[in-house]
Amino acid sequence: MRHRGALGIRGADGTRLAHQAGVMIDRLAHRGPDDRGVWQDDAAGVALANRRLAIIDLSPLGHQPMTSADGRVTVAFNGEIYNYQDLRQQLVGEGVAFRGQSDTEVLVEAISRWGVNRALAACNGMFGLAIWLADERRLMLVRDRLGEKPLYWSLANGVLLFASELKAIRAELGYRAVPDEAALADYFRQGFIPAPRTAFTGIHQLPPGTCMVVSADGGSETRAYWSVADAARRALAAPLTLEDPEILRLTGDLLTDAVRRRMVSDVPLGVFLSGGIDSALVAALMQGQSATPIRSFTIGFEQAEFDESAAAEATARALGTDHTTLRVDAADAVDLVPHLASMYDEPFADISAIPTALLCRLARRHVTVALSGDGGDEAFGGYSRHLWAGSINGWRRKPGWLRHGLARLDAAIPDAWIDGTAHLLKPHLRQPSDKVGKFLGAVAAADEDQAYIAMLGMKADAILRPGLTLGAAAPVAVPPLTPLGGPTRHCACNCATWPATCPTVCW
Repeated sequence: MRHRGALGIRGADGTRLAHQAGVMIDRLAHRGPDDRGVWQDDAAGVALANRRLAIIDLSPLGHQPMTSADGRVTVAFNGEIYNYQDLRQQLVGEGVAFRGQSDTEVLVEAISRWGVNRALAACNGMFGLAIWLADERRLMLVRDRLGEKPLYWSLANGVLLFASELKAIRAELGYRAVPDEAALADYFRQGFIPAPRTAFTGIHQLPPGTCMVVSADGGSETRAYWSVADAARRALAAPLTLEDPEILRLTGDLLTDAVRRRMVSDVPLGVFLSGGIDSALVAALMQGQSATPIRSFTIGFEQAEFDESAAAEATARALGTDHTTLRVDAADAVDLVPHLASMYDEPFADISAIPTALLCRLARRHVTVALSGDGGDEAFGGYSRHLWAGSINGWRRKPGWLRHGLARLDAAIPDAWIDGTAHLLKPHLRQPSDKVGKFLGAVAAADEDQAYIAMLGMKADAILRPGLTLGAAAPVAVPPLTPLGGPTRHCACNCATWPATCPTVCW
């Protein structure tokens, strides 16, 4: 499901906005082939649109944008609420009558009955949401806690445009979409463009875990409704005191439950299976909860150093999945390259971009939804930077002249020399010069945030022209955005606090 829309600041024509939303959404027809919907409120000057990839409740009762039974809440929703069945049961117990079986209807009725704040807190899912609250004449744009689903916005000629992909907004802005050099510097240093920036000036990402509230007269505010840093601080303040066997059991229960919830689907689903632990674990948990062989898919490469298909096929045999391997060569990759800009909307340096796109193309012939092991390394500390954290912290306590001197020495030595020397000692080590550079960059960094960015980053200084540099790391807390053209809004109860902390939950 893909959503997009427009809000006219101070009384724009609703019909014109609906046309704009329709133009934007038609740029993404390939992402939502099952249904198209445009909703408008002429009096308020707001329009929402949606292209639907139907996964849960394939009937017309899942049509979006969707309005609550009482008419107070209208939602355009990109994503999935994994615990919607639990929420539905709770709402039925409170007297809510449902028309269909979709998670969208559960979401819209939860917002209508509980308010946005409580509904968001109850949702286990990934989503980009556009919520129109008719009584308050307010639009709310919400992105899920970790930013799995994107959400972009732009203000142009008194109209707030928003969409789940950049190309939809660019379709409306046209030639006015100008590349942002600061964002490109971010890309060359980090391999991606972090929120709230995008590759274009005037188009912004809503950061993960945030909500942007906009009224029809232009008042706005954006604040975090959830913070990974706060969650980490709470966990550190109350660490688990369980023994390892109990921790392993609880972790297994959580993973099993997470996979089970993601297997709820009215369309065929499968799994991307590599030779690694993460995807093998997901596949095993899926097969353990399926009465028939699940579909699994793998990409195989000609180059032995990159090919994990043999390990994936062995895993598939052991689990009893219905497995398919697609073997690709350099020509397949080259043929795909011209299409990457359209797929990803802005520069994206992950080396898995090409094989992932090829794997998705293969899987789409057989299934509509596929699970993967992405996120396992981030959750369980599987990357080199996690293993090096103790050593980096130790080195960061050494004198500054030594740390900065080593970083300057690394910059002065050609990468080819480092790679050649390292390969004599460890022939199978990949990109040793890159690893050395990241380690020494982290050691020389000014603080922990900069050290982590150095571990994520790339050696891009040599290719950046003078004046194009990366600024300081963005703070963890998301600051309020400048109002779009009116006074900043507070809670409806006038408690002068951001609604996420309001004791009366008055969103």
